[in-house]
Amino acid sequence: VMERRLGHQVASRLVAPLISGIFGASPDEVSMASAFPAFAEQRSLVLAMAKRQRSSGPTFLTIPSGLQALIDALEATLREAGVTLKTDSRVSGIARDPSSNDYIVTTTQGQDQSQEVRADAVLVTTSAATASSLLRGVAPGAAVALEPERSSSSAVVLLRYAQGSIG
Repeated sequence: VMERRLGHQVASRLVAPLISGIFGASPDEVSMASAFPAFAEQRSLVLAMAKRQRSSGPTFLTIPSGLQALIDALEATLREAGVTLKTDSRVSGIARDPSSNDYIVTTTQGQDQSQEVRADAVLVTTSAATASSLLRGVAPGAAVALEPERSSSSAVVLLRYAQGSIG
């Protein structure tokens, strides 16, 4: 749709990188209605842009003290709940102890200092390809499901809140 409406060069040099950066997918995988719902049914994108109402507030918002505040609050809440967190470590393997059903997580920190950590649960927060490799021995079904997943170095998460609910 974009190429037909705007031409090949605009679609490939402007729209494709924009869509990829925002949605983590190529324009062929994101419908016009999903990406730009206000413009999807319009005859002309240029006229639709000219007619749209301008917002009085900022287009993008974030946490005033920065996104790290979200991570810090999550970490503090988990620690208060008794969760032990191990950060700044590379996980090189996850196994299961058959006698206790604990997870055995092998980590590396710094100069090849390998350490095994026992855990009741493991939260894997990495790319699909890395997660697939780590989970192969403990959750083969999940590992196989993650293999074809494509990931992006960044993605935008869109959340909508009622006016005035965020200070």
